[in-house]
Amino acid sequence: MGAIIHEYQGKKYFTKISLYARGAQREELFYRELCKEFPSLQQVVPLFIDSQVIDRIIYLTLKMI
Repeated sequence: MGAIIHEYQGKKYFTKISLYARGAQREELFYRELCKEFPSLQQVVPLFIDSQVIDRIIYLTLKMI
């Protein structure tokens, strides 16, 4: 659906906006759980910040690399 790039306290973030379907659920799981379990991914994958689901739309916020 889209994305928002924003800055807070000198750090850049992006919020990906998608329909909350199976693909979006897998993407959230990847960033939320797998990156936590495998620290070696943290250098090449954006850091998970937050996710919210509102009216079947997911807002997935990640720190830009």
